[in-house]
Amino acid sequence: QVSQELVDAFLAGKVNLLAEPSAELMALSNPYDPVARSGISVLWDHVYYNGHYYSYYGVTPVLLFFLPMHLLSGRYVFDAYGVLLFSLVGATALAFAYERLLKAFFPGKPLPLFLELAVYWILFFASGVLTTLTRPYFYEDATSSAFMCMMLALLNLAYSGFFDQDKNKLHWWSLGFASFWLALAVLSRATMALYALAFVAMLVIYHLRHRERLAKKDKILLYCV
Repeated sequence: QVSQELVDAFLAGKVNLLAEPSAELMALSNPYDPVARSGISVLWDHVYYNGHYYSYYGVTPVLLFFLPMHLLSGRYVFDAYGVLLFSLVGATALAFAYERLLKAFFPGKPLPLFLELAVYWILFFASGVLTTLTRPYFYEDATSSAFMCMMLALLNLAYSGFFDQDKNKLHWWSLGFASFWLALAVLSRATMALYALAFVAMLVIYHLRHRERLAKKDKILLYCV
């Protein structure tokens, strides 16, 4: 669905998939009744609504990788290449974000090297990258894309000065890009919306903690991102 069906649908200017449901399925008064549609051919793991098939997988991996690659090469790219790219970029962003956050939280007392590396390896193995790489199907396209976008959001958030203890001025471009990548993460997998809510809560808490030193313009920008 991610590497071919959605690509074809977008190129045709549609949001529904190009595959047509059978006449028997469309004739049913309740096509969602498994007993009623017994023996009728249906596409597995697709959404059927008002006479069309849809995909419930996120569009971010399609827009960032599979559609551009198809336009460049004229071929459909294997899911595993998308999973590999998203995982590598996500793991790299995680490493840089982690290093920057250590400087923000421990500005005067760096952690011992062995402890720093041990914590990073815990984060890396807990991220699920190795799991998606060993099972690179279209479901993992969405998962690895969401991971990459979340790590890029965290990277920008870390470099925005949001967590710095010396209370330097926020870098609004970095904070804006954090919001942008977070939105793409939600468009990869809808469950990432929980992290988006957490991000909004963090902005509100930041405002409450620093409202005395924040100018009116900064307060507006804080919620615009």
